Amino acid sequence: MVVVAARIFCARVLLLAGLLLATGGAQAHLLSAGQGAINLLGDQLVVLIGVPVGILKGVDDNADGLLQPEEIRRHQPAILEQLGKGMTISVEGLEGTVAHDDLMVSVHVDDNKSTNQLEWGRRIHIPGLAGSKDPVRVRLNWYDAALADSAQQSYSIQVRRVDEVETAMLGPQHPEHTFLAGRWGTLQSFLRHGAEHILLGADHLLFVITLLSAGVNLRRWIGLLTAFTLAHGLTYSLSANGIFYAPEQIIEPLIAATIVGVSLLRLADIRLHLAWEAAMVFVFGLVHGLGFALAMANLSSAARFPVMSVLGFNLGVELGQVLIATSLFAVVRLTREGSLISDRLPWQKLIAGASALTGAVWLWQRIQG
Repeated sequence: MVVVAARIFCARVLLLAGLLLATGGAQAHLLSAGQGAINLLGDQLVVLIGVPVGILKGVDDNADGLLQPEEIRRHQPAILEQLGKGMTISVEGLEGTVAHDDLMVSVHVDDNKSTNQLEWGRRIHIPGLAGSKDPVRVRLNWYDAALADSAQQSYSIQVRRVDEVETAMLGPQHPEHTFLAGRWGTLQSFLRHGAEHILLGADHLLFVITLLSAGVNLRRWIGLLTAFTLAHGLTYSLSANGIFYAPEQIIEPLIAATIVGVSLLRLADIRLHLAWEAAMVFVFGLVHGLGFALAMANLSSAARFPVMSVLGFNLGVELGQVLIATSLFAVVRLTREGSLISDRLPWQKLIAGASALTGAVWLWQRIQG
């Protein structure tokens, strides 16, 4: 018993030492819920993350939204199992084993020592980690399936390896991130982010589809997409480098307004000269670029490699736009309802009407907050 107790004590001391290094050791409590730190120390990977009790299932016996010391002791194996499944950490080409898990409580909300958050510490032994420069991939699985409704909305995760530090905000739309990827890894990562934002971002995607469908003409498409790319690339670059910033409360409604604007022009059969239409799209693109920057603001890899991050993101958005244009053109040609120079097809009015309605709803919702 004495030997076992001594081993547990030593494991906790090693874990706590790693945690203090990871968190700076100067906080009143280890970490707030929604914050995490991962420190690479030799062949040891030390994890600390503050988690709200709301993500845990079947451990709050009195259903008061808090955990008391006896509940933590009673359900510790189940808590650790859920937390272990909730976070996946991997280093390319290396395999590790969990050396120690621990639960800590540094926040009490009443005289019964109840808490609304736990600090979970984990030490993973990974042979070969000390000499590895490979990136670290972190995925939060708390947003999946049954945990989606109760999960913390976002987690700020910091990964440190000697003098390399990177922080990223993980959330429902971005549950996974590759840390410490280096210059070329950052380019690849932001290229993927750029493509995802234009293809999976409903408002940006709808804007581009509405804009292009208003007139299926190759010269028009090239001119408008060029104007849009130059504009959003400009404001994204300025914002990503801290030169210019606009608050979300202003930008998000304006993005919705751009959708309404291009839709109403099509519904009203207002035909602008290509130069004037490109100028309008350029202005709208400035707004969308600020929206892109807001979405990517919490990735510190952008600050580590500013040129690669801006280049990669804009290339990703451009590739996404080309894919949208190619797909839309293919649909038009395959349906045999139009040709490359046709711009007076009924389906265009349907798209414009649906876009105007959707954009108006988003505009109202975003103004209301």
